[in-house]
Amino acid sequence: MEFNNLDPHQHYLKRGKDMTEAEAHTIKQEYKEMKKTYHMALDMIEAEKEKNRQLRAELLEVKFQKNPQAA
Repeated sequence: MEFNNLDPHQHYLKRGKDMTEAEAHTIKQEYKEMKKTYHMALDMIEAEKEKNRQLRAELLEVKFQKNPQAA
């Protein structure tokens, strides 16, 4: 569905006073799902950052074990 072809008054993001109760409920549910997805993505990014920190620490440890004179 292309939003460019829709009449602006028929668009699903109407002003609050123009919305029916069902439309408002649908938008609230979509918002809640988007919010959950967003926070899940943030958690996944944070987990990846932590994993990268650990891998960098291991890499530095291995690097300096092989060549202790360089330190």
